[in-house]
Amino acid sequence: MRRAIGVGVLAAAAGACLAAAPGGRRVDGESYVDAGGKVLALATMMRRPTDLGLWLSAHRAAGVGRFYVRAEDSPDLVAWLKTQPDVAVLETGASGTDNYTSMQARQVAFVDRALAAAREAGDVAWLFHVDADELLDGDFRALARLPPSVKTVKVQNAEALYSDSEDSCFSAKTFVKCSTGPCTSYANGKAGGRPEAGVACAGPHDFAYRGSLDAAAARLPFEQVRVLHFDSCSIGAWLEKFAHLLKGLKRDASGAAADVPFPFYVDSMRAAEAAVAVYRAHKGAGKAVGAEHLYTRTRGGA
Repeated sequence: MRRAIGVGVLAAAAGACLAAAPGGRRVDGESYVDAGGKVLALATMMRRPTDLGLWLSAHRAAGVGRFYVRAEDSPDLVAWLKTQPDVAVLETGASGTDNYTSMQARQVAFVDRALAAAREAGDVAWLFHVDADELLDGDFRALARLPPSVKTVKVQNAEALYSDSEDSCFSAKTFVKCSTGPCTSYANGKAGGRPEAGVACAGPHDFAYRGSLDAAAARLPFEQVRVLHFDSCSIGAWLEKFAHLLKGLKRDASGAAADVPFPFYVDSMRAAEAAVAVYRAHKGAGKAVGAEHLYTRTRGGA
């Protein structure tokens, strides 16, 4: 059974130095840098992420040198993230409502801010947009071999399949290649860009150069660099995600989620709504219980 790693052990997990073999990956505790000494960075908008320490340590081991973060609805994590020397918390805030559609607009605005921060820093070679349930994986030397005329790159994604043997979100070993196989979420890959003038985020899955997705772009083979998507890696993560997406959800005449193209998402939202109703009926503060059976704590909680 997969387990979530709590905040109390994040620092130990994230601080682990994982040596790896050459291949654009971390060696002897050093982050990957290109020939000009610039690092690879990620931009991530996260909300109550699962196994965040493992996510950070896996990317550090792979050679990522910096993380730009927007943290939503996660005040308990922000203070800890700010202690990490390679993490820049650029934004914090609430997620709001109608999250299925509004989330993408917040992602685009944040990634553009991360691009600006990377440009100002001057030491970032490439910035990729990935989520907190995704790992950028592969031989990052492929990025260093691209000519300066290439400003943006596109990589394919694969989606994790789970058994009961994994002990964390990122332990899965089997993946469906979404460019050819049946994935339950997106199948159009992710992208990265050089933090240079003219490069901008063009939606959750693309970067553009001077308004064009193709003018200065390269597509990397799956075997070189890819994004591994660990969507809904546990029952708890699945319920948290889809219960959250229910907020302000647009519905069709039948009451089902409207404008959601993924059957897994539609079914999951319906199931999450039923699960939340059961929880509130049995555990909610509004449960009908006689006053003689109730106790109210007068001092603060933990």
